[in-house]
Amino acid sequence: MRLCFLTPEPDHPLLAAVADALAPDHGVESLHPDTARATVGSVADVYFPGGGEGA
Repeated sequence: MRLCFLTPEPDHPLLAAVADALAPDHGVESLHPDTARATVGSVADVYFPGGGEGA
Protein backbone atom coordinates (compact mmCIF):
# COMPACT_ATOMS: atom_id res chain seq x y z
CA MET A 1 0.00 0.00 0.00
CA ARG A 2 1.23 3.50 -0.78
CA LEU A 3 0.92 6.01 2.06
CA CYS A 4 1.47 9.75 2.05
CA PHE A 5 1.76 12.14 4.99
CA LEU A 6 0.69 15.68 4.12
CA THR A 7 2.69 17.68 6.62
CA PRO A 8 4.95 20.71 6.87
CA GLU A 9 7.05 18.75 9.41
CA PRO A 10 8.00 15.34 7.95
CA ASP A 11 10.91 15.07 10.41
CA HIS A 12 8.63 15.41 13.44
CA PRO A 13 9.67 12.58 15.80
CA LEU A 14 6.24 10.93 15.83
CA LEU A 15 5.75 11.06 12.06
CA ALA A 16 9.30 9.89 11.42
CA ALA A 17 8.82 6.93 13.77
CA VAL A 18 5.52 5.95 12.13
CA ALA A 19 7.03 6.26 8.65
CA ASP A 20 10.01 4.12 9.68
CA ALA A 21 7.70 1.48 11.14
CA LEU A 22 5.52 1.36 8.00
CA ALA A 23 8.28 1.63 5.38
CA PRO A 24 9.35 -2.05 5.34
CA ASP A 25 5.89 -3.12 4.16
CA HIS A 26 4.52 0.00 2.47
CA GLY A 27 5.64 2.85 0.24
CA VAL A 28 5.75 5.92 2.46
CA GLU A 29 6.31 9.52 1.41
CA SER A 30 5.73 12.97 2.83
CA LEU A 31 4.57 16.05 0.99
CA HIS A 32 4.23 19.63 2.20
CA PRO A 33 0.53 20.57 2.07
CA ASP A 34 1.23 23.94 0.42
CA THR A 35 3.05 22.36 -2.52
CA ALA A 36 1.53 18.87 -2.65
CA ARG A 37 -0.68 19.55 -5.63
CA ALA A 38 2.25 20.73 -7.70
CA THR A 39 4.55 17.87 -6.72
CA VAL A 40 2.33 14.79 -6.67
CA GLY A 41 3.69 12.47 -9.32
CA SER A 42 1.58 9.48 -8.48
CA VAL A 43 -1.44 8.72 -6.39
CA ALA A 44 -1.17 7.19 -2.91
CA ASP A 45 -3.71 4.73 -1.56
CA VAL A 46 -4.04 6.66 1.71
CA TYR A 47 -3.27 10.29 2.57
CA PHE A 48 -2.80 11.34 6.18
CA PRO A 49 -3.32 15.06 6.77
CA GLY A 50 -0.68 16.34 9.14
CA GLY A 51 -0.86 19.02 11.69
CA GLY A 52 1.20 22.10 11.93
CA GLU A 53 0.74 25.45 13.50
CA GLY A 54 -2.87 26.02 14.38
CA ALA A 55 -3.91 22.43 13.75
